[in-house]
Amino acid sequence: MKLELILEKGEDALWGRIEALPGTLLTTSGATVEEVSANLRDLVADYFEHDAPQKSVVSELIEFDYTYDLTAFAGAFNALQLATVAEKTAIAEPLMQQFATGEKRPSPEQARRIEAVLHEVGQSLLLV
Repeated sequence: MKLELILEKGEDALWGRIEALPGTLLTTSGATVEEVSANLRDLVADYFEHDAPQKSVVSELIEFDYTYDLTAFAGAFNALQLATVAEKTAIAEPLMQQFATGEKRPSPEQARRIEAVLHEVGQSLLLV
């Protein structure tokens, strides 16, 4: 079963909701997308166990299509921020900014580390 999970950024947490289930609005919060997903997966399973006319849904088979508001997207994918890429590659942020503007070029090893982080981000974005 695949449901749309709508994510929004709150002051202290991510909030998620599912609007597609008849007669109910499921909401939860968490520190990460994974935590919100797990919480909502449990809520959906509980809904089908107690409230839905159809009772045959296994929580492990529940999948989500993620819809992000812009703030939640930026928070969930902060790896798109230059400072985060710098941190994940152990390259100083000012040097990373120089790479980004073309003022300097990364060494082959630095380029490999940057590429690895960008591939990791790309894999995460494919799930959106």
